[in-house]
Amino acid sequence: MKHPILFWVLTVFGVFTLHLAVAGNIAVLGAAPNFLLLSTVFFAVRAGPVKGEILGFIWGMLSDIASTSVFGSQAFMLTFVGYAVGKLEGKVDEDKYSAQMALVFIMSAVNLLGLALLESLFGGAPQRFKDKSILLGPFYSTLLCPVVYWGLLKWGSLFRRSDLKARFQ
Repeated sequence: MKHPILFWVLTVFGVFTLHLAVAGNIAVLGAAPNFLLLSTVFFAVRAGPVKGEILGFIWGMLSDIASTSVFGSQAFMLTFVGYAVGKLEGKVDEDKYSAQMALVFIMSAVNLLGLALLESLFGGAPQRFKDKSILLGPFYSTLLCPVVYWGLLKWGSLFRRSDLKARFQ
């Protein structure tokens, strides 16, 4: 990969900025897609558990800093998602939309349940989980999964040499 450090820095901050700037503005019935989770799943299934954990942790910490949830809960859950999905590297056909969408839906539900559990355990603000519209979040993220994955593939192709191109296509 040409300029891997530049790629990862721009990817981390680009996805986080996209999440902050766009997710709330395209919310439907109070439910917004989770671009951080989508990107964590994307990179974990393609690059393995270590990259999935690292990216999940970084995006989770950035999300924790920018939110009012229990500090560390987003980092913990996205790290867990990155690890769990990363263990499936090579076992899932990540090019099939059905596989992508199933992974995103399951991990979105796990993430939501984990966040609710952490909020209730550590005395956070679990009232945001009492709103039924939050249950639409995993469905919304799942529907946007193919579009986000396509965008991440195109983004990655800007930094790849031709010999690595086959890995992501």
